[in-house]
Amino acid sequence: MVEAGRKGASMDLRLIVLKSGGKTYRALTNDMDPSHLSAEDIVALYPMRWTVERLFFQLKVVLNLRLRRGLDASKCVQLIP
Repeated sequence: MVEAGRKGASMDLRLIVLKSGGKTYRALTNDMDPSHLSAEDIVALYPMRWTVERLFFQLKVVLNLRLRRGLDASKCVQLIP
């Protein structure tokens, strides 16, 4: 377990280290239950996460959106030309 953030606004995170195929993978998660999300699960899910991130980026480019962080879906729909 590691602590991240500023004093007074920090949170505990679980550090996951997995060695596979001669590589070491490290990830932080706020899911503290290893039986719920294993290191193997995280390594398998990570590339999928970036696929989704790239999709959102491409949608913003195609739709010519300049979104701020924290913008919810209802506001996003209003911005689509």
